[in-house]
Amino acid sequence: ARRAEAEEYLRELRADLSNGREWLPEERCALQAAWRCAFQAVETLRHEEIAAQVVLDYKTTLQAGTGLAGLGTPEKPAAKAAPLDGPRFVNDHLDGMGMAFRELYEDVCTAYFEAWRWSRWFGD
Repeated sequence: ARRAEAEEYLRELRADLSNGREWLPEERCALQAAWRCAFQAVETLRHEEIAAQVVLDYKTTLQAGTGLAGLGTPEKPAAKAAPLDGPRFVNDHLDGMGMAFRELYEDVCTAYFEAWRWSRWFGD
């Protein structure tokens, strides 16, 4: 919405400058300065939209690629395991490791995208 308003204002300024009217040098300079500022505002908003789309695409791709697309849904608690009376396997010792790796993944991705967003903000 903000970008649409800025583009509309830019079109109005462009129409004012190109309508063939004789402008005083001061008026023409003021209109050109306003046009430059409006153009920079439109470009900044466009870059913000592109950055937001890139972050969304990265998050969607990463979550879909790791099978974490449905993270918002709560999981059922695991049933209590029966006591072991036979041979033990490696996965018996690693209960909850999948959940731990998923939490690590979420923390790393969140921190990475936050750091990327802040670095882009400070870089401009």
